Amino acid sequence: MRRQRLFIGWFASDTLVKIAGSLTAMALPLLLVSVLGSPAQAGLVAAATSIGTTLGMLPGGFLADFQNRRVTVFVCATAGTCLHLALSALVVFARPAPAALFLLLGTIGLCSGIIAPAFTATLKRIVDPRQFGMAASAAEGRSAVIELAVPPLGGFLFAIAPVLPFLVTAAVILAGGLLFLTADRGHNHVARPSMRNDDHARQRSLTSLLAGFAYLWHNPVLRTLLVTGMIANLAGSAVLAAVVFDLTSRGVSPVTIGLMGTAVALGALVGSGLSAVLVDRVRSGLLIIIGLLWMGTCLVIAAIIATPMAIIALLAISMLAVPAINAVVGGYTVAVVPAHLQGRSDAAQSLVSSLALPLAPVIAGVGVEVFGFSATAVACAGLVVLSAIPCVLSRRVRSMSTASAWTVQNRPEGADRPGRGCLSKENR
Repeated sequence: MRRQRLFIGWFASDTLVKIAGSLTAMALPLLLVSVLGSPAQAGLVAAATSIGTTLGMLPGGFLADFQNRRVTVFVCATAGTCLHLALSALVVFARPAPAALFLLLGTIGLCSGIIAPAFTATLKRIVDPRQFGMAASAAEGRSAVIELAVPPLGGFLFAIAPVLPFLVTAAVILAGGLLFLTADRGHNHVARPSMRNDDHARQRSLTSLLAGFAYLWHNPVLRTLLVTGMIANLAGSAVLAAVVFDLTSRGVSPVTIGLMGTAVALGALVGSGLSAVLVDRVRSGLLIIIGLLWMGTCLVIAAIIATPMAIIALLAISMLAVPAINAVVGGYTVAVVPAHLQGRSDAAQSLVSSLALPLAPVIAGVGVEVFGFSATAVACAGLVVLSAIPCVLSRRVRSMSTASAWTVQNRPEGADRPGRGCLSKENR
C-alpha cells in the first residue's frame, strides 16, 4: 500500500480530516461550557454538530456518486475552514448566543456529513480490489492512533488558548481538502453516471437519493451486516457509557476514567495490526462471528467483575476484535457495491448506524440508576453477543470468503436498481 501514490494521497487527506474531527470533538465541550457557563446548555448546543452531520449524509452520498468529488471535498473543506475561523472570532471578540453557536456548529456538522461519503467512494477507484481489506485495516489502525494521540494534543492546545484547537482544526481541514485534489486526480469521470445522462436519476431524484438504502437492503449479506452492526454499535456504546456513569458515581478519579479511553485506543491499535494479518487468512464471515463473540464475552466478564482496573483491561482486550470486524465490513461493502452507488450506500450505512447511537447514553443512564451497573452492563454486553446471531443464521455470511477472494462488483452506469453483475475472475 505504501507504494501506491494515489492511496497515500487519499490516506493522508482522510487522516487530516479525521484529526480535525477529533480535535473538535475533544475541545468543543470545554469551549461551550466556558462560554455558556452551563453544562446543560453546552450539551444541547453540542448536539448541533451530530444533527448537522446526520442531515448531511444522504446529500453527501448523492454528490459523491453524481458530482465531481474533488470539487465537493474542496468546497466543504474550505467552508469548514471558514466556519472554524468564524467560531474562533466569535469566541474572541464577542459572547455568542446559544442559538448562534447552534447554527454555526450545525453547519460545521453538515459539511462533515457531506464530505465523508466522497472519501469512501474514492477508495474503490484507487485501490486494487484484492487490497480492500488491507486498506480498511490500515484505516482502522490510523483511527486508533488518532484517538490515542489527538485528544491529549487538543487538551494541551486548549490550555494554551481556548481558540487554539479550532484555529489548528481550520488549517488541518484546508490541508486535507487540498491533498484530496491529488488523491482523486484522473478518477472523476471514469464510469461515473451524471444527472445529464442518467434518465432514472433525472426523473426520480428522490428514488435515486435513496438508492443506497435499496441496494443495501436487497443484498442479503449487506442487509445482515447492517442489522448486526447497528445492534452491536448500540450495545457496545451503551456498555461504555454505563462504565463512565458507574465509575463517576463511585467517585473514581477522572484520571482513572480517562485511562478507559486510552485502553480502548491501545486495544484498537493492536487489533488493527492483527486485522491486517487476519483479513486475508481467515474467512470473513467466520472472522465477524468470532470477533463479535470475543468482544461480547469480554464485556460480560468486565460487567461481572466491575472493578475499575479489570474493566479497563477487559475493554482493551475486547477491542482487539473490533478493527478486524470493521475492516471486513467496510472492505466488503466497498468491494461489492457498484462504483456508481458507493457514495449513497456509504451514506445510508453511516446513517443507519448513527440513528441508534443517541439511545446508548439514555439506556446506560436509566439502566444504571434503576437496575444498577452490573445488570445493565451484562444485559448490554450480552446483546453484543446476541448481535452475532443474524450472521450465524445466514448461510451467505457464514460462507463469505477471505478478503483477497471477494467478488468485486463494478457494474457500468445504468439504473440504480440492485443487480448481480460483477467483474470476471480475471479482473478481480
